[in-house]
This record gives sequence, structure tokens and C-alpha cells, in this order.
Amino acid sequence: MLVKTRGIVLGYIKFKEHSIIVKIFTEKLGVKSYIVNNVRSSKKTKFTISLFQPLAILELLVYNKEHIELNRISEAKFFYLYQSIQLDYKKSSVLFFLAEFFQKIVKTEKIDQELFQFMLRSLLHFDKKPFNQSFHIELMFYIAEYFGFKITGIQNFEEINICTAHLTKNQVVTIEGLLKKDNKQLQLLSRESRNELLDILIQFYQYHFDNFAEMKSIKILKALFST
Repeated sequence: MLVKTRGIVLGYIKFKEHSIIVKIFTEKLGVKSYIVNNVRSSKKTKFTISLFQPLAILELLVYNKEHIELNRISEAKFFYLYQSIQLDYKKSSVLFFLAEFFQKIVKTEKIDQELFQFMLRSLLHFDKKPFNQSFHIELMFYIAEYFGFKITGIQNFEEINICTAHLTKNQVVTIEGLLKKDNKQLQLLSRESRNELLDILIQFYQYHFDNFAEMKSIKILKALFST
């Protein structure tokens, strides 16, 4: 059965000498894995490796056979090709961090079009708008709702034994602002304060998701922003 769907690439692993197994969060089928042959070969092939870079947004025609772990892709092209992200190393670094984050939390084959739409809107907004150094924090704050543990206040962190006693008044006001969809205060925080909020959010997700290991990209992200 062939299915036409949009998809967001979560990542891929090398398979044999020239192939890959790519994991894609699809709009109509949930998270699926596909084997793509010879995409790492120097020879001209049907698909290029650039199509399957993490968080690439694709338009796909895929085979969907039940009870088969690895399906195949019949057609693939960019649904949207990033413009500013490719030219902005800060945006690229944030995207790299988000790719690792999404790989840890978006795993189910359950169809979730609301989550897909949220991720799609967020990525398009990030590419089209001026750089926002707190974008990843906002996204992590709001996406929790789609997994059934919406953040409603400081108590969400305290209930799972995340220490918030050291939060400054400005950080508390920032969280309260995010609850009201107001990010103005977040933009005014120092680098240290933003990083502290990021650490709290990572602890929050580590509690709620099994096998949520250390974020390898976080050191690069924290070092990136100097203001």
C-alpha cells in the first residue's frame, strides 16, 4: 500500500556500506523507519543524502506494509527547504540540539497529527523569523502538552523533585509569562539564567521519558550564546 504523507526526519543510521535506515515522523503514519539503498554511494542514485538530514521536512510517497519494521520510500522531495538556517550557524546549532531532543521524545508509531503540526509550525517559524536565542526553551516548554504532561506552573517541577528553590524572581516571572504565551521576559534573561531554565526542562523530560540520556549537544548550545 502506498501512502502520500509529509514527514520530519528524526535521524538516520548507516546500514551496510552505502545505505541508511532513516527514522521519520510522518503526518499520516506516525514514526516509521525506512531503508534507503545506495544513498551514500558516489554513484548517481534516486535519492541524495541531503534529503535525510535531521529535521528535514519532506513530502513522501512510502510503502506501508503492516507488521514490517522496515519499509521503503517510493518518492521523496523537500516539502520545505530551510533558507536562513543553512546560513546562520546559531540557528543551525539550535536545530542540531532540537534534532537530538526530538529523537529522544518522538518515538511512537501512533498517529499524532496535532504534534506533527506543532513541530512543523515551529520549525517553519524558526527558519522564517529573526533568530531567537530562547526558541528551544519555548518549544520544550510548550511541546510537553502534546505528551500529556502540560506545564502549568513551578509545581510541575517540584512534584518530581526538581529543585527550583534557587530560581530567581526573574526566572519565576519568566515561567509565569510562558504560561500566558508571553516570552518577553525570557528574552531579557542573562545567558546563565536561560541555561538554568534549560537544565530544569531537561531534568523534567528525563523524568517523563525512559532512556532520556544526557544531551550531547547541550554543551555546544550553552557555549554558543554569550549574552
